[in-house]
Amino acid sequence: MYRLKDAEIEKATKAGAKDTAETPAYQGDCKLYDDHVTMLASEMEAGNFHVCIWAFTTLGGKKYRINGKHTSLAMLGVAAEKLARIKVCRLQFTCDTAEDIAALYSTFDSMESSRKARDIYQMYAAGISDLRTLPSRVRDVAISGLALWKWDRNTSKHSAKERAQLLVEHGPAVVFVDSIFRDKDGNTAQDGHRLLLRASVTAAMAATFSVSQRDARLFWTEVRDGSNPAPRSPSRVLQKWLLSSAVTMGRGAGMRGRKQDSRRGMFVRCLHAWNAWREGTVTDLKYYDNAKVPALK
Repeated sequence: MYRLKDAEIEKATKAGAKDTAETPAYQGDCKLYDDHVTMLASEMEAGNFHVCIWAFTTLGGKKYRINGKHTSLAMLGVAAEKLARIKVCRLQFTCDTAEDIAALYSTFDSMESSRKARDIYQMYAAGISDLRTLPSRVRDVAISGLALWKWDRNTSKHSAKERAQLLVEHGPAVVFVDSIFRDKDGNTAQDGHRLLLRASVTAAMAATFSVSQRDARLFWTEVRDGSNPAPRSPSRVLQKWLLSSAVTMGRGAGMRGRKQDSRRGMFVRCLHAWNAWREGTVTDLKYYDNAKVPALK
């Protein structure tokens, strides 16, 4: 079992941060997110970071770090006088076995996991200038869409922090998604939200943006406005289908009188429409659950 041996509260210092950063984790360490370190350092410099808890343990005469990787590295880049305003609580545990270390680690990991996903998303968005003022509902649905695009059926296997990291990797695509929801004066276009603000659709929007920014803007504007004069144009076909369909989970689920579809199914149908539009052909938006996600044209 693990036992708390000692607890100390001290002012943060570069020496203490260096010691923590260099203390090894037991059998590996959490993934390092450079942008998260940068964001933490910025908060410390601005005086918005006040206290942190670092936990350590010993096993077989060796000392290991349980948490504190990102905060300690962030402190190394902060001016000493700014660090003096931050308090550090150092907790020293002892463990009898490797299983005890895993159990101890999970108690600190669960503290992070218990944060609302939206709080984590906001924390990451705040560190990206183009996303700081993004409406929260657009941000959240865009993140869900990015996860669907990048991880397909495996979205549930990824943490809120990993999802938030997609904001950093695909920030311009999220800005593009938001722009499609706005009218010519930059105000939120309610019709655009009603039709397109679904994870399945934002997934397709981000994916097509990665292929051609120009064509993505043309295509999704047509879908939003129904502006293509040809009734069989893929953008018009998709618009009509989206107006009559709802996903079976998440935003828009269970809407009466609408055809039901999975998130993946709606995503794939959007990609079929894009491919047909790019090739100048027509499509009936067929979806087969056991088929692979189509490659983008």
